[in-house]
Amino acid sequence: MSWSIAKPLRQSTSTPYIKRFIMKILVRNLARTMTEHEIRTLFSEHGSVGACNLVLDTETGQSKGFAFVEMPNEDEAKKAIESLNQALVAKSKIRVKKADV
Repeated sequence: MSWSIAKPLRQSTSTPYIKRFIMKILVRNLARTMTEHEIRTLFSEHGSVGACNLVLDTETGQSKGFAFVEMPNEDEAKKAIESLNQALVAKSKIRVKKADV
């Protein structure tokens, strides 16, 4: 019986890898009554929103008061952060910054 060593598959280099920009933004101090839709709408006023995730308590299903928003355009994301950080939204002064990922 003869054994042969398998060669690794050759990856195609004809299609270049294109890295798409997505800025993940952390939004804190949200009113517990705010919904994901309201947060998405708030950020949509400043540009395109790719995703919005309101963090909920697993036991109660209630908001934990923070969310993550993803924006695919760097300039729009920076403008949203500048405009919304320390803004009064639903009687809460929210804090908005680029998320550490």
